[in-house]
Amino acid sequence: MGCLTIGEQRFAFHGPYSVIHNHTSAVTGTDWSFEWTNLEYRLSGNLSFPSRECVAALRYRQPSGQVLSCLNSMVANGWLLLVQRGGRGAGIEMEVHVSGTAALEFLTADLDHGIRVLA
Repeated sequence: MGCLTIGEQRFAFHGPYSVIHNHTSAVTGTDWSFEWTNLEYRLSGNLSFPSRECVAALRYRQPSGQVLSCLNSMVANGWLLLVQRGGRGAGIEMEVHVSGTAALEFLTADLDHGIRVLA
């Protein structure tokens, strides 16, 4: 689940439709690919950060007892592609390349990711 904010406009991908249709994968501990969709837009992309630029690695125990690491960086690089799938303007695309200007945070079951755990 997630959200893209461009200026004052928010594109939310966390409603019931999105929860069923979103796909994400952590290629490595610091490289993340995804495709999210809602009724009007599809957002796909790849974001990564060098492990030395990681701001924090925190551990969280899930209700099931599984422990996950939350990796967070404010210096992500990659690309995003936003496509309008419905409504007025269907088919409009916007591609954005980011270099050190995006924040990235995700949970991973990989506890041996090589990033210093702060808590």
